[in-house]
Amino acid sequence: MALIVVATLIVFLAAPTTKIFFDQRAQISALQQSIAHEQERQQQLKHEEQLWGDDSYVEQQARERMSYVMPGENAYLVLGAQPGVRQSVESSAEQVEASKPAWADGLWQSVVDSAYPPEQITLEPQTRGSGNQ
Repeated sequence: MALIVVATLIVFLAAPTTKIFFDQRAQISALQQSIAHEQERQQQLKHEEQLWGDDSYVEQQARERMSYVMPGENAYLVLGAQPGVRQSVESSAEQVEASKPAWADGLWQSVVDSAYPPEQITLEPQTRGSGNQ
């Protein structure tokens, strides 16, 4: 009987410590993955820094991003040929916003509606009086 009590006591005392151990191991694993990800990002940034140190890369980026040209060159911008430009509305939220009138048009329409209210339409049938018509 005493052996069972001692074994139960050991289990109850060791269980929280074991849980803390496994939680810390999981936390250490997550931190190691985070460190590996940040080291990879650091390598990418160092590579990008080396690229920006090259004059030809800087010239290429200036031409692409800001449409710079060298003296004596002519730059032409072809409209409609840019792959990043969308020609149609794609999301339903954009369709709703596109169907709404501009705020100035809505304001003017509210002024016109207040000056000339629409006729009141009643859905109730008119009653026919026998002697009033």
